[in-house]
Amino acid sequence: MSDAERVAGGSLGIGGRTVVVRNGVELTSFRPASGRDRVAARKELGLVDVPTVVCIGELTPQRGQEDLLSAWPHVIDELPHAQLVLVGDGPERARLSRAARELPGVVMVGERSDVRSWLAAADVVAVPSRWDGMPLVPLEAMASARSVVATSVSGVLESVPADAGAIVPPQDPSEMAAALSLRLQDPSRADDEGWAGRAHVEAHHDVTTSAHELARVYLRLVGEHRGRQG
Repeated sequence: MSDAERVAGGSLGIGGRTVVVRNGVELTSFRPASGRDRVAARKELGLVDVPTVVCIGELTPQRGQEDLLSAWPHVIDELPHAQLVLVGDGPERARLSRAARELPGVVMVGERSDVRSWLAAADVVAVPSRWDGMPLVPLEAMASARSVVATSVSGVLESVPADAGAIVPPQDPSEMAAALSLRLQDPSRADDEGWAGRAHVEAHHDVTTSAHELARVYLRLVGEHRGRQG
């Protein structure tokens, strides 16, 4: 899914030809959400209409929600009325729930299927992964015209451009907090980053293009196999 994975495979002795087919997002399903959409989504979801960070993903050590909760007190110091919404379930839910109860403005909503509504409700989408391939959430957030604050794991570095948000080191709560606070305090900047992200996914991460690239790889391999058999 990324050049970094190709390089990592080569360093581990995986030889042969490789083709990078990057993840894509369904652009007809994930559409840009306006400020009006944001207010409506918050009302629909039962959220307070205040500066909002949304984090979507399975609750596991890999996804780094623990680091995001560690960053949150620093955000609250700057914006006392901000809220952080964690969408998802997983093995870390009980432990994260205990930590969240000690923090103001944190809402945990469990596993949900209406991802687009939660993205629409966000001012900023946080992706605090400790490691990853090429996660879909940043692509879906950019397709929804939302600013992204993500960690500098391999796939993110290749899919989130500098003008679509911020890339911070993994497991660095202070850097994460600073990037989130900056965007929550400057909604115009966050909106500009969201639209830059939308343009990026339209140009580079359309799922239709990804599917066609993958189909071409399979068809080429099938043709080569038949040629060898003949």
